[in-house]
Amino acid sequence: MVASPAWLIPQTLGTFVERLHGGPPGGGVPGDASALVWSADAHARFERIHPFPDANGRVGRLLMNLLLRRCGYVPFVFRARDAAPYVDALRAADSRDPAPLAELLARSLARSYAFLAAALPAQAEAKPLSAFARGARRAALYKAAQRNRLRAFRSGGRLLTTAAWIAAYEELAASRT
Repeated sequence: MVASPAWLIPQTLGTFVERLHGGPPGGGVPGDASALVWSADAHARFERIHPFPDANGRVGRLLMNLLLRRCGYVPFVFRARDAAPYVDALRAADSRDPAPLAELLARSLARSYAFLAAALPAQAEAKPLSAFARGARRAALYKAAQRNRLRAFRSGGRLLTTAAWIAAYEELAASRT
């Protein structure tokens, strides 16, 4: 990849920002592949500008995440084992073919959505811990949650859990005695 000359970077970045301002073709509706290709192309263009002496890749991936979030997608994460395919896809995008980078991005987003889908059903059933117990049992459950023995999470300043998570905790506690 050949970086832009230093004297051209301000003008090139200005043109780059103007191009992004219009958004993706089709409005960037989630599920529309053009938003992924647009984000991947924007990342490759940013990498070609290469405005910083260091960390251009991290800033470019952050920019791509910002663009995806504005289109309604979840953030992407490239795994360490995706490093070589990522570099190859970035080279292809540097040759004006953002499709391999968009495909790698789509696979990453699919993993993120699968992870979220596995976590959401349980969280939809979550209630405040105080709804499950009173008195000493409630205090014991709070301590278990604080010690990461009872699965729970905070939302709006309240500690939430599910009946299934409490049952799993109590079963494990009973097996220990």
